[in-house]
Amino acid sequence: MISVNRNMPARYRGILACCLIAILAVPGVLNAEDQKEAKLSFAITEGELLNYQTSWAMEYYYMGMDIVQNQSYDVEMKLTKVTEDGNYLVSLAFTGASSSMVVDDDIQDWSPPMQLEGESIMVEVKSNGGVLNAKPGGNIPGMHSTDELKSIAEIWFIELPDTVKRVGDSWRKNIEEGGGETEDGEKREPNAKGFADLTFKKIEKRKGIPVAVIEVESKLEINQAMPGGILRGKGEGSGRYYIAIEGGYIVEGKSEFELKGKVVSDDGKETDTAITRYYETKLKK
Repeated sequence: MISVNRNMPARYRGILACCLIAILAVPGVLNAEDQKEAKLSFAITEGELLNYQTSWAMEYYYMGMDIVQNQSYDVEMKLTKVTEDGNYLVSLAFTGASSSMVVDDDIQDWSPPMQLEGESIMVEVKSNGGVLNAKPGGNIPGMHSTDELKSIAEIWFIELPDTVKRVGDSWRKNIEEGGGETEDGEKREPNAKGFADLTFKKIEKRKGIPVAVIEVESKLEINQAMPGGILRGKGEGSGRYYIAIEGGYIVEGKSEFELKGKVVSDDGKETDTAITRYYETKLKK
């Protein structure tokens, strides 16, 4: 940061001050790194086409087997319209997909239950980046409910405070997913419950785009149905996201989540399990 030396003769201080005013008046001269605050909101603009390359991998130990599943997508994101409520209707078009699975070092034929390649999802997103709902753009093979689509769509968005934040600020997002009530009106345990702490670390440029660097630390308790029984466990995760200051979309993101727990079968048998999930997404342009 340039500063004016107060021991400098007055006539030179005046010249330097005028030069600084002229420099700061020129768009783009102020470095992104010199900014200390930004409004963190989702506001993708019409005509903007974002091409993402996204991958995730899940490693887990289950029923005595070491299993690794890999999935990758090429996705095009664009704004369809802004609703009267100020939400954003965004199209996610899956232009490419690939998958693989390795069981005890042996490569297996595997593809995810839902086939998204060549399909699209229409997603309604709030100005804080939270996903309200997701609907299929057509008949998607293997889809059972729109809740599945919402979980997938959330990969390309991160919830933001929707207000001005300064570098160094932190905030907490409480998480509670699933659950609801039984047919008898009894409350079910949520599938996931916990929190994520987010910290605005700095502002820099990524792929030539001014971004807010946000680090995330999360803790969750999991109580979710899966093949073989109910998974119960606790997990911790961490991640780093580069969020475009103008637009609030992800430029790059990477996270890791580790879970340890037990799978409880219908007959009460408990099996230890450990799961690690890796995620990465970035703009291709």
